[in-house]
Amino acid sequence: MASTNLSSTTKGHCFVALDHHGQIYQSVKLSILQGLCADLILGHDFLSQHDGLQMSFQGSKPTFSVCGLSTAKVEPASLFSNLLPECKPIATKSRRFSLPDKQFIDAEIHKLLSEDVIEPSKSPWRAQVLVTSDDRHKKRMCVDYSQTINRFTQLDAYSLPRIDEMIEKISEYEIFTTLDLKSAYHQIPIKEEDKPYTAFEAGGNLYQFKRIPFGVTNGVACFQRIIDSMIRNENIKDTFAYLDNVTICGKNQREHDHNFAVFLKSAKDYNIIFNESKSIISAKEIKLLGYLVSKGHIQPDPDRLKPLRDLNEPHNAKSQQRVIDMFAYYSSWIPKFSDKVHPLVKNNIFPLPQEVKESFELLKKEIEMAAITTIDHESPLVVETDASDIAIAATLNQNGRPVAFFSRTLNQSERKHSSVEKEAYAIVEALRKWRHYLIGRHFQLVTDQKSVAFMYGNSPKGKIKNDKIQRWRIEMSCYNYDVVYRPGKENDAADVFSRSYCSSLGINTESLRELHDTLSHPGITRMAHFVKSKNLPYYLEEVKKICLDCKTFRELKPF
Repeated sequence: MASTNLSSTTKGHCFVALDHHGQIYQSVKLSILQGLCADLILGHDFLSQHDGLQMSFQGSKPTFSVCGLSTAKVEPASLFSNLLPECKPIATKSRRFSLPDKQFIDAEIHKLLSEDVIEPSKSPWRAQVLVTSDDRHKKRMCVDYSQTINRFTQLDAYSLPRIDEMIEKISEYEIFTTLDLKSAYHQIPIKEEDKPYTAFEAGGNLYQFKRIPFGVTNGVACFQRIIDSMIRNENIKDTFAYLDNVTICGKNQREHDHNFAVFLKSAKDYNIIFNESKSIISAKEIKLLGYLVSKGHIQPDPDRLKPLRDLNEPHNAKSQQRVIDMFAYYSSWIPKFSDKVHPLVKNNIFPLPQEVKESFELLKKEIEMAAITTIDHESPLVVETDASDIAIAATLNQNGRPVAFFSRTLNQSERKHSSVEKEAYAIVEALRKWRHYLIGRHFQLVTDQKSVAFMYGNSPKGKIKNDKIQRWRIEMSCYNYDVVYRPGKENDAADVFSRSYCSSLGINTESLRELHDTLSHPGITRMAHFVKSKNLPYYLEEVKKICLDCKTFRELKPF
């Protein structure tokens, strides 16, 4: 193998049969060149015929492989053994795509064919593909099975490990390694009779999966069962698997290294491949499934409570009322709540006096202490989301107790979404954030947008014409949830975090006052229009206050 930007003139070509360790390659085309650094150089055309490439340098470290995606040597998964009696083939209507999306789909199909993940199909089933983007704007091709085989598939009841029990066991060890399986589902083969059910259309052709596809109802259960079986059958010690995340532990470095070596050997025997860039080797502290874990210590991942800790003090009566409503929502988890919230309720001074500030910080701390409690595997989870003009937020609750918070500002592109799209996007981002809590279990999804509740509910899919919502629906198809509509005035917890970000961007009301002066003291309507056109993080009430407090404006337009 060689890589260079120098050119050389080809003297001719020949076709030969190569014999490499008993493997015969017929009619290999060789180009004849002068001045080569070796008698024979094997190029990409030859190397790409193989699953991977392995080179030995006689070093002390374990083998490092440069490889594509290969099939794991496991019993093929049975995805569709529990189909409803009324199951019948469905061929969904073809979709149209933009030129960039067509090119991306063609590239993905070529990749999946070359990795032997899919094959041409003659199935009577036909699902459609969609192109989605993750939070880093990286494109992904996914297949929408919600209108085809998922409609007739009964849930496989094989359960995922209890996160709390697994984390507690892991904390008994001192050294940890976490491995991330590369395209995990696409490593596991499926039964021959299951392949036609996975058929999908792409680029005018029909294909079907040879390995577990993403988005089928029982993909999660089948994958977890296979990983658990491998660990159990090979008697691998001190190793814990949660879907595509595998954690290998040891009481000391020597024990860890032994367990790690045993697991790597088994993984090699089973032909399982890992993503090195997402793996952590031999660490004393790891972030795992929403927790920060070290020997004898378990605490929530700091990111889980960051939105609560960063919650800004209320700056006017309306934002103060939102904060009070949020605290009241969790009042059953705050001892002596009435006494602690009293200074906030009585306050009408801004910025907050010291006594009120202390009350505000104390209530935040009380909610944080309630959230630190381990999530109960048996009790139902509730995801509540909300969106404002420039931010999205969500809370994860259990039995009325908060267990995690999420919020972030929207970028300039996301701020151009309609209000319905922002509310729908808040749900998708929350599920991405808490996937490890929600996948494989039933939960409730609460939104204050009735149209979003309709589109994410069990409504007729053909009625949804918004492409963004359709793509997000497909991404959510691997979850088991019920959607509940709750009016905004009752959705206090998520609402307060989305609104809080509007006053946390470093652009305070003093900046708004300076802007009003610079624009020659416009009226409320013109000022509000300017703020909206520039996507500035101010509310109409703040614009009104600045205008009405402006002496020049009052003189120009007396009341």
